[in-house]
Amino acid sequence: MSGVRPARTRHEPVFPNTTHIAQREYGELVRSRLFHVSTVTLAVLAIVVALLPIAVRVLERGSTTRIAVVSADRQLALDSSGVFNQILNSQGGSTFSVVVETDPEAAAAALDDHRLDAIVTARRAADGSLGFSVRSGETVGDTTIQLLNFGGLSIALLDYSARNPISFRVPPFEVFRGSGTGGAAPYDPSAYASRLIVGAVFGVLIFITIVI
Repeated sequence: MSGVRPARTRHEPVFPNTTHIAQREYGELVRSRLFHVSTVTLAVLAIVVALLPIAVRVLERGSTTRIAVVSADRQLALDSSGVFNQILNSQGGSTFSVVVETDPEAAAAALDDHRLDAIVTARRAADGSLGFSVRSGETVGDTTIQLLNFGGLSIALLDYSARNPISFRVPPFEVFRGSGTGGAAPYDPSAYASRLIVGAVFGVLIFITIVI
């Protein structure tokens, strides 16, 4: 068996062959109709997603968000409406109309009928400290809620400087989503964040589906 010659192995380098295969596969893919359709579809979707925030801002620019301030203290209601109006309308974009409502039940009915978008209730405790609660529908975004929260803090600071009590307390600020007459639930930021995460996941799944 010593006279048997070993079989010769064929020298096939990896990189040139891999390059040839990749060029062929890439050429076939580029020339396919599916590649053209998917590329155009993804480009259109990217443009729509990029322009969607601008379109929303344009649509909101002509709208007016109606907010009512309710309080048993007439002067507190007037002061609060003035501060809220100044803060909300200094941001640009949407226009806010802040009014004083003396009847809480009428304000709740107006919120149910969509004649109001939100109700801000200002209250004064026995020790003179202030507290605020907001009841709003789904049309009021998180940015407006944050501005109202900042406005409540500003009102408390102005009230503290005018009345000069012994100590300053940060006013509690509660947010409720739902109807004005009942059925409202406290606003949970984590639930809102989870909805955003679910939307992002579905967006990724749709993207993968389109590519496939």
